[in-house]
Amino acid sequence: MKWLAFLLVVPLAILLLPACMTVKLSLWPDMTPDDIPNFAQVDQGVYRGGQPTAMGWKKLRRLGVTKVVKLNSDNEGSDDGSEMIVHKYTITVEQQLDPFYPVSQATIREAVADIGPGTFVHCGSDARTQSWLDKKLNIQGGQDRTGLIIACYRLTTGWTVAAAQSEMRSRGFHWFELPGLEEAWKTFAKYYRKD
Repeated sequence: MKWLAFLLVVPLAILLLPACMTVKLSLWPDMTPDDIPNFAQVDQGVYRGGQPTAMGWKKLRRLGVTKVVKLNSDNEGSDDGSEMIVHKYTITVEQQLDPFYPVSQATIREAVADIGPGTFVHCGSDARTQSWLDKKLNIQGGQDRTGLIIACYRLTTGWTVAAAQSEMRSRGFHWFELPGLEEAWKTFAKYYRKD
């Protein structure tokens, strides 16, 4: 009888593991979605989200963040208030939409290699961070380009393709609407398959 309980509990625990490994916003009671949309802790000292506000940058510094992996262009969002080392890996709109012109795998590998303790990975725009309608429609930023890079990072840390993809989609990745990002994910995942 104990074995039966074990056989039921272990698969359930494995299914819930990805959800448990992304620490939710509630651990930082002073951090709000208005500060950083789609904010979460990815790993020890590694965070992700949309475009921070000025207050969001201050709160990230209090968390020990010293480096930014920026995936959007300067005209989408400013990192002027960050006072951190900013590493830019711009992923264009054309690359997101066109499966025949996907994101360079070298760009993905370089962005992933830059992630470590004290890092904030983000994408989004100043306009969306401040837009009430975009918040209601759940298009705040930190979902697609950020989701791709974080999912790829997960694979390099031993996650399975299925677990990384599940987390990426649960955080709002628009796989159908952005075939270029989906194609980049499939290409990267092919080399790290652990399923």
